[in-house]
Amino acid sequence: MFFNILKRSFRSVIFVWISINVSVCGAQALSGTYTIGAASGSSFASLTAAVNALTGKGISGPVVFNIAPGNYNETITIPAITGSDSVNTITFNGSGISSSGGTRIYASLTASGSSVIFLNGCSYVRIQNMTVENTSSSTSNFSVYPAAIETNLDQYNTIYNCNIKVAVSNNGQYNVVGINLNNARYDSIKNSFVSGGLFGIYNIGQTSTKNVSYGYSCVINSRFTGAYYNHIYGIGSRYGLVHDSYISNSFDSSKSPYISALQLSYENGATVRNNITNGNVASYLPIEIDYPNYGFDSIPFLVYNNMIGNFGNTGIYLDADSIPNMNVSILHNTIDEENNSPSNNMYVNLVACDGLVIENNIMSTNSAIVPFYISYTGVPTNIKVNGNDYYNLSGALVSLNGTGYSSLAGFQGAVANMGWSLYDNNVKPNYVSLRDLHCNQSAPNPSGIYAGIKVDIDGEARCLSFPTTGADESTYFSGNPVVSFTIPAKVYPNSPTYIYQNAKPGDPKRYAWYLNGKLVSDSLALFTNKFRLGSDTLKLVVFTCHGSDSLTKVFTVTAPTAAPVVNFVSNKNLIHSGDVVSFLDLCTNGPTRWFWNITPDSSIVNGVNTANYKFVYGNNQFQEPQVEFFTAGKYKVCLNSGNSVGNGSPVCKTNYIEVIPSYNLGSAKVVHDATGYLFDNGGPNGNYHTDPYPESILIAPCADSVYLTFSMFDLYCGFDYLRIYQGANANGKNISGSCTRNGSYTGYGPGFTGGQSFSYLWIPVHAQCIQAGYLQSKVGNVYRNVLLRSCAECRLCCTLVEQAKDFGYKTRSIIYNIKPG
Repeated sequence: MFFNILKRSFRSVIFVWISINVSVCGAQALSGTYTIGAASGSSFASLTAAVNALTGKGISGPVVFNIAPGNYNETITIPAITGSDSVNTITFNGSGISSSGGTRIYASLTASGSSVIFLNGCSYVRIQNMTVENTSSSTSNFSVYPAAIETNLDQYNTIYNCNIKVAVSNNGQYNVVGINLNNARYDSIKNSFVSGGLFGIYNIGQTSTKNVSYGYSCVINSRFTGAYYNHIYGIGSRYGLVHDSYISNSFDSSKSPYISALQLSYENGATVRNNITNGNVASYLPIEIDYPNYGFDSIPFLVYNNMIGNFGNTGIYLDADSIPNMNVSILHNTIDEENNSPSNNMYVNLVACDGLVIENNIMSTNSAIVPFYISYTGVPTNIKVNGNDYYNLSGALVSLNGTGYSSLAGFQGAVANMGWSLYDNNVKPNYVSLRDLHCNQSAPNPSGIYAGIKVDIDGEARCLSFPTTGADESTYFSGNPVVSFTIPAKVYPNSPTYIYQNAKPGDPKRYAWYLNGKLVSDSLALFTNKFRLGSDTLKLVVFTCHGSDSLTKVFTVTAPTAAPVVNFVSNKNLIHSGDVVSFLDLCTNGPTRWFWNITPDSSIVNGVNTANYKFVYGNNQFQEPQVEFFTAGKYKVCLNSGNSVGNGSPVCKTNYIEVIPSYNLGSAKVVHDATGYLFDNGGPNGNYHTDPYPESILIAPCADSVYLTFSMFDLYCGFDYLRIYQGANANGKNISGSCTRNGSYTGYGPGFTGGQSFSYLWIPVHAQCIQAGYLQSKVGNVYRNVLLRSCAECRLCCTLVEQAKDFGYKTRSIIYNIKPG
């Protein structure tokens, strides 16, 4: 019985297979080359007839339709074609894009979702060498924009060497686009010219699950002009668009002051490289990136080797919120503005985001704008800013969280604890011209660090040791480096010694120090204790991208004849609680050991013996340790050192370190110190945060006077604010508001220093003579309290020393001074 069932099933399968085979053969599936045109002998008189044949018969091999020159007033819809795959492709090949002798397919379409060519679910279709034009000038609103070419759930289709034309609008009223990619996958637009439209390319991907994504498409080597809003607009749902690439395109803005060459919103893992947005008409935001990698943070989002010029607002604009690891890199872009007065060359605004690299970008302008603006909330742990060049005529080079830095050194000092800006530059780059931002190869240009990009915008190899900052690699050669270094008059065995050379920090050079034939350092200056008694040989080799040089010196290392002469200094003496002090050894006669002693080492706090400090780098026998101090007071610091002869005489400096008290709101209930600092609950280096519990500090009960200096107050509008009450608690008289005369967060008025306040800045703070004071701030729904209370008359004096201009995530501090009663 089982055999009979199998036998019947086999006959059934054979019958069905034969039926299908006969059907396809009977339809004579297309394969080979065909012609389209009105001339006799053409395979098809129109594109419509050719598409009808495709849909009715399918294909059994590669198919090419050669289209005769002429104008074809028709529309075609290409659905999924039976038999098409990566081998059996379908090509519609025009006669070129010339207005005379070329192929033009056109129609005036105003219905929602209409298009001249509609790739509806098809695959492996190639449209090439023709003009496709939608002549509509409709001003109606559409759920799906009319287009010259539209796709829907298609994949692996190509538009090559085409002229895509739609109406050019002077005021944005024409709601038509050049190419509408709707949930497309693996499509390519190559070597084409796209002009006009509300958008040149409108690339949209919509999905509600990360298991289904669209994108993987590529726009390459194409030219865009005349769009009203964006030449390319990529927008997706959270998981909608993945792995799109926008490569080697040129953009020339026109007709609109609002144009963006490229705007990508909610795209994941996109690549934007080798594009030029330096057109004859200024664009507004050449490259705008909104919420990158919002759905997939494991895919790198890369923006590199782009040349951006002639813009009216911002060259590269990045805005993101609540993306813990964006995995975004902005590398080797040249952003120069010489014709207009934009806001910034690069603007970065991050809210609760991390995972960003900004390296080796040129941000230059001949105006007084701020080249680089960056703001963030939280404490960034995975943001890198390095190797960039910032240049303007005057004013701040960088704005960090609303604070401007007019010198590179000032910015580097502010971000040193984050490891930023070690190899940044502040030099004027040399370009070929204002319209050609390639390097002038007969003049020097700034260099950066290796950021993983091995070729420049033209595909030419970069110097991997010190690549040129910006999109173009410089080949300028000023000759081999000249090497020089100086050995101290006395060098002792096993004693740490500095050897300095003539190169400067930031020079595009690599170094190799060899002591007695062994590599001991690759740093700018040599610091080592590897010297041995007798004759030593020191060699320094200096490398540049185009050459190298070396210098060797032989010298004598002698043993010390006396114990060390002891001395030291510190980098600061007056600090507040939590600060770190670095100690510098100044001992002579070749010390090889050190002994530090800092007193008092502990204090009784709330009945508990508590350490006053700790070593955060090294220990008490380290040559140059770093120490963090916790407890207010004055500290005695002693040092002794020794060598092979013996120990020197210890040196002690009484009251050498003075620690001024500092408190975070909520960390203590009462303050009795004569002077000190009050910080928000984030401390001196962190951002404030919402706390579910009220926080209060009572300042100096029974003091005669309390003086407060407020600085760096920057609060979230509508939610966070500062209040002062007369009295012991919030039941007292509210005296907020009259100091800045800005009692609400709308309008303009005097700010901290008498300048303008901003509509998003609400900081009502007041100072006047009062009997007692109660200061209250609010974060979210939580109040933070500071009590100012006196048994007698209390005078509260408030000096507002700086106005912040951001939404309010920075540290705020209060300096208080108390006159005892």
